Amino acid sequence: MNIKVDILWRVYAVFFFMLLFGLSIVVQAVRVQTVRPEHWIAQSDSVYVKYRSIDAQRGNIISSDGRLLATTLPTFDIRMDLKADGLTDEIFRNNIVALSQNLAKEFPYRNAKSWERKLTQARGNGERYHLIQRRVNYRTMLEMRTWPIWDRGQYKGGLIVLENSTRKTPFGQLASRTIGYSKKVGEGKFEGVGLEASFQNELKGTEGRRLEQRIAGGTWVPVNGEYQTKPQNGKDIVTTIDVNVQDVAESTLEQVLIDNSAEWGCALVMEVETGKLKAIANLTRNDNGTYTENYNYAIGYAGEPGSTMKLVTLAALLEDGYVTIQDSVDIHNGRLKLPGRLITDSGGWSPYRNVTVQTAFEKSSNVAFTSLAYKYYNSQPKKFLSHLESFHFNDVYGVEVAGERKPFYRQPGDNGWSAMSIPSLSFGYEISMTPLQMLAFYSAIANNGKLMKPYMVEQVLQNGEVKKQFEPTVLNKQVVSESTVSQLKQCLEGVVENGTARSLASTNYRAAGKTGTTKLFVPGESYGHYYTASFAGYFPAEQPKYSMIVVVNKPRGGQYYGGAVAGPVFKSVADMLYARSLELQQPVQKMDSLKLTAQLSGVNQKVKAVESAVFNKAIEGSEYWLSVENNDTTVTVGNQIVAVNTVPNVQHMGIDDALFLLENAGLQVRVLGSGVVKSQSIQPGQKFNKGQQITIQLGV
Repeated sequence: MNIKVDILWRVYAVFFFMLLFGLSIVVQAVRVQTVRPEHWIAQSDSVYVKYRSIDAQRGNIISSDGRLLATTLPTFDIRMDLKADGLTDEIFRNNIVALSQNLAKEFPYRNAKSWERKLTQARGNGERYHLIQRRVNYRTMLEMRTWPIWDRGQYKGGLIVLENSTRKTPFGQLASRTIGYSKKVGEGKFEGVGLEASFQNELKGTEGRRLEQRIAGGTWVPVNGEYQTKPQNGKDIVTTIDVNVQDVAESTLEQVLIDNSAEWGCALVMEVETGKLKAIANLTRNDNGTYTENYNYAIGYAGEPGSTMKLVTLAALLEDGYVTIQDSVDIHNGRLKLPGRLITDSGGWSPYRNVTVQTAFEKSSNVAFTSLAYKYYNSQPKKFLSHLESFHFNDVYGVEVAGERKPFYRQPGDNGWSAMSIPSLSFGYEISMTPLQMLAFYSAIANNGKLMKPYMVEQVLQNGEVKKQFEPTVLNKQVVSESTVSQLKQCLEGVVENGTARSLASTNYRAAGKTGTTKLFVPGESYGHYYTASFAGYFPAEQPKYSMIVVVNKPRGGQYYGGAVAGPVFKSVADMLYARSLELQQPVQKMDSLKLTAQLSGVNQKVKAVESAVFNKAIEGSEYWLSVENNDTTVTVGNQIVAVNTVPNVQHMGIDDALFLLENAGLQVRVLGSGVVKSQSIQPGQKFNKGQQITIQLGV
């Protein structure tokens, strides 16, 4: 009896609560309809229909010669409203086969019958936003508008075209870290690196607004094709980057890193007079031995520069009048004992004692510069440090991408300061600075003492109109005196002619610079087990046009000196720039017309122009390419046949024509030397694989 009562009590309780729940629903329904109904209608509509932000087309990032480094390409999602008001059963029935055949031809992953079944089923289900294909290009989208049914438009044919944007870098990984990226992480919030992030406000444009409705599956569909506010496209950014210089710097750097199994490397090329950065290459070794750009070492890595710092020390000594480059300095047979430390030259013991300061610089003697710094500055360290401040070694330059590291060195009284701090500073230790900051100083010496601000953006454009112009900026009109500049230049030229960078000497132009080799402290490893190799310099030495710094970290190929590891990158870039720039080349006093003619195989118009100038007659030939051969007495001009899928013949061509033919054929080109092509590693007419490397040797 008690059990039955207990069960009945529970049933009544459940019934009572269900009754209360039902009554509450009725009460709430009445309330919604009678109390502020317009408020609840608006709330309901806001869930399903609202104005949503529409991204504008992002602006382009452009190289200095007008080529696209990053651009936004429109892609289109194609959908179909199979219950469009004007799409009758008769129209659908009479045209679905033809439409399906077009779809199968353009998107063959499904045959015509399958497309027909799919669309017929979707119409039967009453689908109004049926997906046909994502990310269709512009050409295909225009063609699809002409297909049966869809040629009637959206309202009569059911075609729905939704535009999207896809960010592309036409040159692949070239300068990818400098170009960078920017991605949306929330409403109005972005994160990224490089120029894409730094110029986010200019590139992103102004968002539009459009009324959209949410349908099943959470998809938002435009209520109509009209905008409340139309998006305004972003502005374009014109950089100082030269694609050809960047390409050679990056490819040569990669080869050097591979040859030496190095951890990472970077290369920077700057215009001496303006401070424009023409190339910024940064490569890091992956676990599989390949190299990619994933960190901007050129501006973000601050490390001990090593012997490239000796130029700074020599500048201070010359400015203070303590030495001239012809004074004698004791190098103590390459070994010098200072309080608490033994200083040695890279070659160990030396038979020499007294050499000129210039010779000590050319041979990169650690002993010479530590002894001079110890002698003249150890009792007055702030005098030496004041030079570092005047050389802007306590500032960042404010380049257009985020992440530039500030130089650091201790001051007297700081924790870690010792009697060896000044001698250590003299040859590049106890100071950290970026490759960009060291390059700016070398460029200032090349520029007769004028320090320029490095920069990498020239203009901001909107619809081709200049909205903002970036001009060269002088940071210091004279970092050192003209007399000091003259002596420093003489020493830098001597390094290439007689010193540690003799391998970089060229018969076509004179270069100047300084090698650097820095011992790295790596936890868990013995000191000096790893090194950083570097080279900083400029060319042509007589009238400097370009400066460059190359840094290679942890080379493991048996070589670790700056001249042997970093120097080849400098030489390859310098050779390329010299070969393609007439203003850098010395004028020919006496022209050998036959030799000149034979060196100008290539584009028809170039050859004809020279031929006409030399021989006063027009040359008959092909529409585009000509080949020119000569011997001691005759010149032969003939058609240059460029076959598909075989290696082109680029012998006797200039660098521009050779690169055009080989790269367009699908080859990776490595350039050695300067002048015109004398030989190529893969013979003309041979078959090759896409992406295969070919080496071309240039000469005069």
